[in-house]
Amino acid sequence: MSFHRLNQKTIIYIIIAFAYFSNIAVHTTYYLYLTRELGLSNTEALGLDAPTFITNIIFEVPTGIWGDKYGYKKSFLVSVILGILASVFYFIAGSYFFLVLGSIVFGLGLAFASGSFDALCIENN
Repeated sequence: MSFHRLNQKTIIYIIIAFAYFSNIAVHTTYYLYLTRELGLSNTEALGLDAPTFITNIIFEVPTGIWGDKYGYKKSFLVSVILGILASVFYFIAGSYFFLVLGSIVFGLGLAFASGSFDALCIENN
């Protein structure tokens, strides 16, 4: 499926759906569920947001450069793959290490997604 063939209304629905499902609040709720299963403290649970934000900030510019070089569609695909990989880390989390690793991968996926959606909106207007 090509983004060029989608009308603007469909593109807006795709962006809204992606923003909803990749919302950090959803993942924070999921962190709390997992940490209760693992018996972590509230500090450790909320501390899982830090790797996500730090990774996103650090990789925002490099992933934008990568997206400019290889295209926003590939950048979006990488963000989806990283989102799936982050979910795998959350599901197999038997320790705090895997939760942190999932948070880092999720932050990297957010960095790839942000630039690709900006490019998608600009190109289709």
